[in-house]
Amino acid sequence: PSPPSLTTCVYYLEELKVLMSTRSGPPAGSPVATEQLQHQREVEGTTTSQ
Repeated sequence: PSPPSLTTCVYYLEELKVLMSTRSGPPAGSPVATEQLQHQREVEGTTTSQ
């Protein structure tokens, strides 16, 4: 198989950016973001305590 071209690399990078931005959720400072942060900390706390 031929090596991936530059366009595919860029495409994957853009996809990754979109994934990361959606994963991070709403902009920081909004009440939803702080709620998500607290929930994330709770989840991380439960996973690390085990």
